[in-house]
Amino acid sequence: MKNALSIRIISASALASVLIVLGLAQSTVGAAPTATANSVVSGWQISQQTTTLTSANPVYTMTVSQPVLKSAGSNADSFNKAVQTVIDNAENDFKSSAADSQGTNNYLLMGYELYATDNNILSVRFQSEEFTGGAHPGHATITLNFDLQSGASLALSDVFAPKAKYLDVIAKFATDELKRENRLSFPDGAAPTAANYANWNIDHGGLLFTFDEYQVGPYAEGPSEVFIPYTVLGDLINSDFDQRILVRGLAATPGS
Repeated sequence: MKNALSIRIISASALASVLIVLGLAQSTVGAAPTATANSVVSGWQISQQTTTLTSANPVYTMTVSQPVLKSAGSNADSFNKAVQTVIDNAENDFKSSAADSQGTNNYLLMGYELYATDNNILSVRFQSEEFTGGAHPGHATITLNFDLQSGASLALSDVFAPKAKYLDVIAKFATDELKRENRLSFPDGAAPTAANYANWNIDHGGLLFTFDEYQVGPYAEGPSEVFIPYTVLGDLINSDFDQRILVRGLAATPGS
């Protein structure tokens, strides 16, 4: 149960606290602007950095949290650059929308969850809330799975054996689970396509897939999650990742 880390921003709308789970120990750290939450896992120092930026023209406020990795002898810089690319893209998209908005309450809030395996894989789920006018704010998920050994991001296909029909298996499980929970209003959003399963994370004991609002259900239902145990995926998993993708610590549970 050691050498695994999960950092979760509890509430994207408030960005008020961070839950850190290291093995079985839990602690809560305030997430005020420019604050950091530090943990050491497998020789890595992981900090949570939160910044707030306010603009008068166009009018907006952005509060964004991101993980920062410091580790001698690893591809920490490559990971941090990949994280920054995610943040930059989200901020630029928001700024473009805010520039076209006539509102005075435009905002972007962005937080994350982070899972670390025992074998140099970091898996991050960024979740954002933004408002640039309209009836309600919008929400989005962006995931980043990063291999510190190679210094490169992982695609879902990298986890599975060549020519494995993994999307069919994943989609069948996800569809059945969403139907069981009565959360599949839009079946096309769970069809076996790479785009539908682009938001995935390496979680404790399996893979976690996130479906944003409107993908498989209406806005009022919010985003949906499907957790697929590795036991379901079986021999489809690439043997090179069979042991590396196991998260041996306590993973965060979904928050509100």
